[in-house]
Amino acid sequence: RSDAFAAAAAEHGIYDFRSTFGTDDNHLWHEWEFGLPWEEPERYERISSITDVGEIETPLLLTAGENDWRCPPTQAEQLYVSVRKQGVDAKLVIYQDEHHNVGDPDRAIHRLETLTEWFEEHALDS
Repeated sequence: RSDAFAAAAAEHGIYDFRSTFGTDDNHLWHEWEFGLPWEEPERYERISSITDVGEIETPLLLTAGENDWRCPPTQAEQLYVSVRKQGVDAKLVIYQDEHHNVGDPDRAIHRLETLTEWFEEHALDS
């Protein structure tokens, strides 16, 4: 827990390595780096930030691409639901027709505006 930041943003992330195993395009790397989830459950728990979600108090903006195979949007949805369940101010933005990077110029501008607004709004609150 920290009050060092007025707000935070996490974009295109993996927050629960166990639940993403086999659903992303990096699962072979995960297996090589961490082992199989059922053989190394403690390791997968340790590297998954969802494990410590109860410690999150900072307002959190989450973004994801609808078609992201590297970091499936369900990861952002899991973290969003988890922080909202504990009353944390959070916002989730899923970019339609986008992959791991937001490539469409209009959506890229929207992304930057959303990030700017999020931090400006929360910086003014602190």
